[in-house]
Amino acid sequence: MAEFRALAQANTSTALLSLMIYVFDKVSQDMGVVPPNGWSLDDLLNFLEHIPVGMKRWTWEDEGRTRGAKPVKWLVENEYHVQNLLYILLAPTFNNIADEVNLSPVGQKNPRIDLYLPSLHTIIEVKYRKDTKKSFSVLIGEIGEDASLYRADTKYQDARIVSFLWDCTRSTQEHAKFKEGVLKINGINGCVVVSASSTMDKL
Repeated sequence: MAEFRALAQANTSTALLSLMIYVFDKVSQDMGVVPPNGWSLDDLLNFLEHIPVGMKRWTWEDEGRTRGAKPVKWLVENEYHVQNLLYILLAPTFNNIADEVNLSPVGQKNPRIDLYLPSLHTIIEVKYRKDTKKSFSVLIGEIGEDASLYRADTKYQDARIVSFLWDCTRSTQEHAKFKEGVLKINGINGCVVVSASSTMDKL
């Protein structure tokens, strides 16, 4: 860049300066598609799967931690809360993360992406299992439908899709079979299941 500035101040031909600007633009574009910190899809999946490690310090108090303070419990009551949690965790690394991305309508359907990481061209589809009323088979069906709707938008036809389930029922005995089923869906590239911490009992 210093050399370019020197040339720009001298009697350098316009054609050469234009060529150099073109090269700079191409280099910038190439740098723009490199994932932050060199992350790959496997790195993302590994990060998401290790979220439970940090749950050890999740705030769920029976008594206030400071003098006169009321006890605080960080509730995760719905899909939006999980989506917000993932946004908080991923945004420092993926500063171009997007949430609630509206896609082209598919008939009467108006699909919307929960989280999108442009640098990895990856969609994160968030699901929340509040209780046993919603079966794992129903969740698999919902994920399959969502994936097909995303593919209907030309911009996301080749995007990778990661399914993230927050399971309040802690049905760990079902998780392996659930993940196996989700990964059989065409276009799904990863599946992560996180159980709510055992301290998060209903109030």
